[in-house]
Amino acid sequence: MRARGCVLILAGLLGACGMVDQDPSRDVFGVSASRPASQPNDAKLHQYLEGRVLQICTHDYHLEKEEVEQGENQQVLVDWLVRCEPYHLTVF
Repeated sequence: MRARGCVLILAGLLGACGMVDQDPSRDVFGVSASRPASQPNDAKLHQYLEGRVLQICTHDYHLEKEEVEQGENQQVLVDWLVRCEPYHLTVF
């Protein structure tokens, strides 16, 4: 009887975790890297940015926006705005 009560309390607490309202504007974050302006987007730069994103997002991610800005010394900055895939906790 005591074990069932503990399991029910624990399940209730875990179920309440998903009820917290989140601010969607805070879910987006950015990563950036530089590359030479004469060089088009390459696979190494994409792999580097994706590696940085996967250090933060445990699950998958969605690329919201990619911006390319002019930098100094014939360099450009590639900025990604990314949103992590939300967590879904399933008990059964």
